Amino acid sequence: MKAPEIDESKMSEVMELIEKAASIMEENVDIIDADMDYWLKFLEVNTGLENVSDYIFYPDLIGMERSSSLEQIADRIIADRIITDK
Repeated sequence: MKAPEIDESKMSEVMELIEKAASIMEENVDIIDADMDYWLKFLEVNTGLENVSDYIFYPDLIGMERSSSLEQIADRIIADRIITDK
């Protein structure tokens, strides 16, 4: 299943998804792996970042503090995203 794409005007939705994915992991909420894979793929497609899961789950791998807030992580993903002509 191909992840849907969003335009530049909806990057706030991407930020919400980042926060949702991270909070699910922080709270140990049960989630089906396929669901998490779908949302991570959605973020990957819409940011152009193949390692978007590192930003969320292992921010230290991309030069951030391990204790970075969700807002800091979302800001970094948005700043680092690859802009492509669609």
